[in-house]
Amino acid sequence: MLILFAVTVWPAARFDDTATAAPPKNDEFAATVLTSDGALAARAEVALAIAGSQVMVKNGELSWTAGAPRCRTDAAGRFHFPRQADDFWLVITHPLGYLRVKCFAKSLPATFKLNAWARAEGTLRTARQLQPHVGIRIDHDLTQHAANDALIFFSETGTTDGQGRFVLERVLPGRGTIGKELARTQEGASLSSSRRVRIRFDAGKTTRIDLGNSGRPVI
Repeated sequence: MLILFAVTVWPAARFDDTATAAPPKNDEFAATVLTSDGALAARAEVALAIAGSQVMVKNGELSWTAGAPRCRTDAAGRFHFPRQADDFWLVITHPLGYLRVKCFAKSLPATFKLNAWARAEGTLRTARQLQPHVGIRIDHDLTQHAANDALIFFSETGTTDGQGRFVLERVLPGRGTIGKELARTQEGASLSSSRRVRIRFDAGKTTRIDLGNSGRPVI
């Protein structure tokens, strides 16, 4: 059975890698980012998502943003943005963790501590045969925001190796689906007949799943 999906392609936003070079001004808020074990999170990517903006995190990195300013933390894990009149979301990614948090304009914390990534590994089979060099994709079940709120998306993709095995190192913890990545057509749509498996990923742990076999995850 073929399933047709519409795909929207967004232009990449310009990355401002100098936003934390100068000390914060009086009209800016500043904060420090820590890893899940309390270390300073240097070079973490930070996006500020306001109503109507969009943020995509792919494979543990900020892939693109629309209407959301972004920067990196400095060597001391610090960042700053202009103060906001309304509440907003912060999305922070780092090799050692991530954060997706609602911030209230009248009460901003001075420190943000990251959550640990989950990890996924396994195999892909078709008719009991291991499938080499095939794309794998994870999509996540996230709480829907209000209609005028920011939209934040997470996904992870990878490719099986020559023995049909895959590893995804930075996976968003929580519930989602995993399966063969959709194939693009020349018209920009996506086609797939691959079965997707619903699964839960736990922070700081590895989930193993053999797609096309039992479909049962092993922690």
